[in-house]
Amino acid sequence: MRQKYIITSLAIAFFFVVAPVMAKASAATLKFDPTTISTNVGEIFKLDVIVDAEDKEILGVDALVEFDSAICEVESITDGDFLEIGIKEFTQPGKIYIAGVVSNPGESVTGEGVLATIQCKAKAAGKTTFTYNCETGETNESNISEKSTDAPDLIQCALNGEAVVTVGGGTATKPKTSTGSAKTPGELPRTGIVEDFMLYGIIGFGFMIVGLGAKSLLRV
Repeated sequence: MRQKYIITSLAIAFFFVVAPVMAKASAATLKFDPTTISTNVGEIFKLDVIVDAEDKEILGVDALVEFDSAICEVESITDGDFLEIGIKEFTQPGKIYIAGVVSNPGESVTGEGVLATIQCKAKAAGKTTFTYNCETGETNESNISEKSTDAPDLIQCALNGEAVVTVGGGTATKPKTSTGSAKTPGELPRTGIVEDFMLYGIIGFGFMIVGLGAKSLLRV
């Protein structure tokens, strides 16, 4: 009976202590650099969008960033060197959508790198927190797609980073939609560039096969 109790205790300890640490060690996340910025009204600041895939091989990333548009506004987005940027959208106030994929089908990237750099202008005194709109199991938000047939989402939403921007003092605010509330496609930019990338790759491969077949017939 004592032996059974010890085994049960060890199993519980593994579940609550070891397992979360292991999950964190192999998590794919999105971060910001720097994580804190102090500036003044009218000044320009830059924020790097960082992808950390650790040892995972990934195909692409959807980064949906939210912030308080009353405090600052986006002026431009510069491509990073981690992935090939396919979409840079910041037309909706307080929302930024950046999507990147590998340059060619069959390729992958791993480790940490800069997806893009956001250049903003401070508009009013206060504080705002840049966050990633992310919800486990959802695809209409931030995603990190693994290199595999169905490109599963590896992102660990709870471990994503954030950046606090202070403009002349104030109280930090977070976007309301970042709390996991219900979202509809009309509220957010369309994400899921990896699925499109894979579809176009399959179509292109099909056309290549048809072309080779036609070329063989012409030689006969």
